[in-house]
Amino acid sequence: MREFAMRAILLGLGLTVAAGPSVAAQPLPAYTAAVDSIFAEQKRTAGPGCAVGVSRDGQIELARGYGLADLESGALIGPVTIFNIGSTSKQFVTFAIQLLADEGKLRLDDDVRRYLPELPDLGGPIRISHLMHHTSGLRDYASLLSMTGWRGGDQFDEARVLALIAGQRRLNFEPGRAYLYSNTGYVLLATIVTRVSGVPWEIFAAERIFGPLGMTRSSVRGNPFEIVKGRALGYSPSGRGAWRLDQPNHAIVGSTAVMTTVEDLARWTGNYWNPVVGNRRLIERMRERAVLASGDTVSYASGITVDRYRGVDVLHHGGAGGYRAQLLQFPGDRVGIAVLCNGGNANPDRLARLVADRVVTGLGPVPELRTAEPVAAEEAAALIGTYRDPSNDALIRVTQTTNGLTMQGGAGGAIRSLGAERLLMGDSEVRVERGSRGEPVALVVGDGGTRYLRQAPAATEPRQLSRYVGAYRSGELDRTWWVELRGSELWLVQRSLAPIQLEPVFEHGYRAAGTTVRFVMSRAGRATAVLASNGRANLVEFPRVSE
Repeated sequence: MREFAMRAILLGLGLTVAAGPSVAAQPLPAYTAAVDSIFAEQKRTAGPGCAVGVSRDGQIELARGYGLADLESGALIGPVTIFNIGSTSKQFVTFAIQLLADEGKLRLDDDVRRYLPELPDLGGPIRISHLMHHTSGLRDYASLLSMTGWRGGDQFDEARVLALIAGQRRLNFEPGRAYLYSNTGYVLLATIVTRVSGVPWEIFAAERIFGPLGMTRSSVRGNPFEIVKGRALGYSPSGRGAWRLDQPNHAIVGSTAVMTTVEDLARWTGNYWNPVVGNRRLIERMRERAVLASGDTVSYASGITVDRYRGVDVLHHGGAGGYRAQLLQFPGDRVGIAVLCNGGNANPDRLARLVADRVVTGLGPVPELRTAEPVAAEEAAALIGTYRDPSNDALIRVTQTTNGLTMQGGAGGAIRSLGAERLLMGDSEVRVERGSRGEPVALVVGDGGTRYLRQAPAATEPRQLSRYVGAYRSGELDRTWWVELRGSELWLVQRSLAPIQLEPVFEHGYRAAGTTVRFVMSRAGRATAVLASNGRANLVEFPRVSE
């Protein structure tokens, strides 16, 4: 370990160069003014901003910075300013896995317990490829932590995350049966790289990827308190034009923690077109999308999403936190577009696509908005209510606002009528299923046909609410929740945290700070357990503690 630490220090010294003017001095392309106009807001404000890099065949065509990297010192963002790219980091760890597979040191269909024997047997093998494609069914560690009382500012490390994962006794779904984004899989992938290669993931990335590609300002930073010269600090809005620091403070790698620049990302995308590290076959495997047990293909490949934009192929992945990131790759033009921002309210995906509109050739017309009519008043009144997916307690809540019928959950947004029992909710088409009296009983959302059943309203009278009062404990999380009745309101109490009022949503179902809390009832009408779900960790059981 002493040797690893010394090598990490030496590599770190070479990888953390202070921001300054780009060494790639060259004539500016004709689209420079158009790109500058896209980032005009970031340029003119004395706040966080963004860097943008446009490359072709791995060669930088344009690299610009707008706004401040550090609000205290007034340091400006430039082409070599270093950003934490959040989940955009995921493609690097899958690339490492592919390298090890090419070397015969692992197979993508290996059971992960071969390398991580501390994980529980959850009824069937979880393959390395399941982790890469978010089809493992493993609950997301951040979602699980939130159920233990963790809040965004609390510190945690890899040991705590691995212990939390090892304590799980259920999956969100059977491996390979569905797709659900889970950071857990990528923490485990980084651990597998470390155990198979014999060197920490941070060193592997530096020696096997960043170094050979000339990504001299890139590194994996698992220590949130380490000094990184030349980096932008992350911020979030705190109201009335003010900002507060919003820096990652956890020691987690694999799912996040790559620090890099727009210029270094150009070298990374260039490896896709002309491989220096890896080979053409490996690059093609990176783009292979996940195929579910049903035969359906999802858009997620190995740490990247394979998609279409205005009629052309695009590979992309974003990242979030106090930072925001987006990396687009257009194989047809061999163009890469990186937008890295240090303001938590930035939208780098929109910015990157606006840049693409001015840079990428062969784009088709901007898709026209689908024509849809307002929902008739009588139909709107009938649709209002709560709908639930029984497999994971995901909710759609249809409400009437001054702007018309809207939905919360799913794609979100305004609801419009397409006629013939079809609705448009945000970007998703929805089919209405009706009962024997013509009343809406279910909403079937999207091409995959996720079915949300209409729910009866939640109890609100104290006599009914008293059925839920008691203590509930999850062995998987090693946490106890207390449900208390205070007047006519239910409250969720956790140790060392402020109580949370439970908002009534559907029969036996309530909401608490983004988590759906559903009480499991006995035939005698008494709650026997709580099932908690918050999107990426679902149906976590808290059985009632015996009184």
